[in-house]
Amino acid sequence: MTDEPSPAPKTPLTPTPFATPAVIAAIVGAFVIGTVLGVVGAGISSAVSAAAKPTPAGFSAKSAIDKALTGCGLTQVADGVDVGDAGKTLTVDGRGNKTGGLAVDKEFCLLKALDMPDSIKQDMGQTRALDGAQTGSWGHWNVTWRYHPDNGLDMVVTASK
Repeated sequence: MTDEPSPAPKTPLTPTPFATPAVIAAIVGAFVIGTVLGVVGAGISSAVSAAAKPTPAGFSAKSAIDKALTGCGLTQVADGVDVGDAGKTLTVDGRGNKTGGLAVDKEFCLLKALDMPDSIKQDMGQTRALDGAQTGSWGHWNVTWRYHPDNGLDMVVTASK
């Protein structure tokens, strides 16, 4: 015989009533209120964002592009420059090591005349051939560009819709 005490009898565990109707109602209520606040907040954010980007009356992409070309001493038929879409698109074929086209200083003259921010100019200057097509936007403009040493910096600047 052993003198070991016998283990105490185990009492069955009773589950805590987490799934009561009150708890479920509180969880569903919190979810619904959170969803409503998120939707309302997104709507307010969109309205504020739209209000922060006023479109001045009389903006004309054609006039802005024409002014940029004139200010940089270029014409619509300059080597490496093409204006399309009724004056709303400026396509620039940059000069590369193996191709003709617009010199990079003239390209950046055009971008400055269109008020491109320095942040996008810096992105352009740091683009490598491996990066592929890059995009940016500011004010009334969107730009897509590619760079390769052989082909130069090629870009398409379009007026925002």
